[in-house]
Amino acid sequence: MLDIPVAALEQARQRLGKRASSVEWCEASVTKNDPTRQFGLWHDRAVFHSPTNKGDRQKYVEALKRRLTDDGYVILATLPLMDP
Repeated sequence: MLDIPVAALEQARQRLGKRASSVEWCEASVTKNDPTRQFGLWHDRAVFHSPTNKGDRQKYVEALKRRLTDDGYVILATLPLMDP
């Protein structure tokens, strides 16, 4: 898991109980950290909307392309745009 607050990771661990040991946990920023492995599933629930500049958004997309397996899936959920 990347770009998830530490408290959220801990809550997920607690919910999983004994099954948490079967998860590879990773606390890192997707735009600043380059994981050394590939993923078959990239699930993003509102991280992609966070980068506010084009450079960070591009880093996100590049990391996704590098780290998703050829037969992998992406689930991308963003927040709705708010009227000013």
